[in-house]
Amino acid sequence: MGFRKASWLLALILATSCGSQEGGGLGALLQGLDNLPPLHSAFSGGATLTPSPPVLGTSYTDTTAVDVGLFGGALGVVLVGGNPATYDDSAAFWGLNNNAAAGLPVTLALQSAAEPIGRYLESVHIGCLLRGLPVATSGVTVSTGGVDQEAIFVQAATEKVVKVTGNFGAGEQEVFVSVRGAEALGAANYSVEISTCDSGVPSHREIWTVNRTTGLFTAESEGTGAGGDYRHSLSGLLIGKPDGLAFNPAFARTLTSHFSSSGAWYDSALSIVDDTFSIVRVAEGPGYRDTLSARLRFAGNSIVSLSIASGAVKVTATDAGAQSYAFDQAFEYSGSTYIRSGSAPSGLFTSAFMEGVSLSTTAPVVTLTHSCNPTPDVTVVFTAADPAIASVFQACIQERLSAYDFSNSTEILDARNRTWGVL
Repeated sequence: MGFRKASWLLALILATSCGSQEGGGLGALLQGLDNLPPLHSAFSGGATLTPSPPVLGTSYTDTTAVDVGLFGGALGVVLVGGNPATYDDSAAFWGLNNNAAAGLPVTLALQSAAEPIGRYLESVHIGCLLRGLPVATSGVTVSTGGVDQEAIFVQAATEKVVKVTGNFGAGEQEVFVSVRGAEALGAANYSVEISTCDSGVPSHREIWTVNRTTGLFTAESEGTGAGGDYRHSLSGLLIGKPDGLAFNPAFARTLTSHFSSSGAWYDSALSIVDDTFSIVRVAEGPGYRDTLSARLRFAGNSIVSLSIASGAVKVTATDAGAQSYAFDQAFEYSGSTYIRSGSAPSGLFTSAFMEGVSLSTTAPVVTLTHSCNPTPDVTVVFTAADPAIASVFQACIQERLSAYDFSNSTEILDARNRTWGVL
């Protein structure tokens, strides 16, 4: 099964596009992978706020931080109380009280933004490292192929297969990069396929594609293994700037994301316009199924400062016995926790994007079929310990979210079970 078709997302982007660069297309600004913007920059652009909301990727790393920052202590109260919980404790846990902690709905809303972004940026780690090789000042050796280091990923007339060997973070590994030829794609299009195998079995693939005329850019990833199955796709428009290419902030960036592991899975779509995330998501695991729509205003001008300032969320939560709760709330950060400010405004979740998304009803299966031993035209070896390469590694690690699973802890699932049927 290949990448999920997302033609409606691309159509939405192109329908609002009036050109990717002031005065024309991307042209000579795009020669190879190293010219493309860092993918984490698609998820930034919010304002700097005072007080600053908690940073999304580092603030909720354990149950205590989640309880204090999102439940106002209600999670702990439910866990030490009886089973089933009292009505008042259940209402606090589910965030039903105005001007009090927003509870589980805001927890699910924050995870609906953080998890797809976090898992996506992890999944394109190899591509991130490859972007830095052509311009690394040391640590890279081109041993065959007759091309300069700067040109290893530059498009040629016909397809070029580049074999890259080095430690990408989990020991010595061979990665194959297929740079599609201009004769087959057309000179306006640039595309690379990045693939890896594990013990002779296909395990990971990325496809990065740009149209130099329209600026339309997609970076897809999919893989399977002990950590789970995943399939993600980021789309947006690129624009030429004096210092290179960047995501055009005037047009939507969209991320579709699927992940499944150990009987739990989610499927989601996220759109970024200005400083707002619009999200639809379905998530399922042992004893629960959540269907969610959210509109979130974010703050922060980089992935390491990304935070949620305010928003609204609508959740339908179902337990193992098919009991369902339907909740909606508006919320905002108060300086110490997220507070429910009332019900979500009517019509907030009826945008063309949110109504056009079709999510899975069961966990999709990821199957990879790429070759594990293509014949390379160019052979590249890098040394991870070299200072220049180590700098590339460090930059890629910093371009991620270190924590993004706020709502699936044993404690929260226990609290959900204690409050089912009480409200």
